[in-house]
Amino acid sequence: MSKELKDKLHRAFDEGWNKGNTATMYELCAANFVHHRPPLPAIENLEAEKQDIESTFMAFSDIEFMIHEMVMEGSTAVMRWTWRAKHTGQSPDLLIPPTGNEVTMEGCSVIHLIKGKIIEEWEYADYLGFFTQLGVIPPLE
Repeated sequence: MSKELKDKLHRAFDEGWNKGNTATMYELCAANFVHHRPPLPAIENLEAEKQDIESTFMAFSDIEFMIHEMVMEGSTAVMRWTWRAKHTGQSPDLLIPPTGNEVTMEGCSVIHLIKGKIIEEWEYADYLGFFTQLGVIPPLE
């Protein structure tokens, strides 16, 4: 995988999450893109992914996305990241009234590409910690 493609991935996530220019993320995805994110349901195509991301921007402000490392081999990229935001709104996907809480979620994504387009992402993130920070799940004792 080329350095150029690695740079495009970095730029897309930085521009999309940190600057709100989500088109940079979408232009790298194939129309039949699938986003797996256990324990949540998979997102089955690019249009559904767009709706999910827009919903996230409705519910959260001050979003900061940091890629700590990225490894690429063949047509697969793996990145370890941290996502931070403030829960200041409500969206159709996250039916939790705004808490004002700042949340941090760490995760790792395995991204599969064909001809420079993302066709599949497997996201492994700390959703338990995320929902605990929102007050949906009580803290573990």
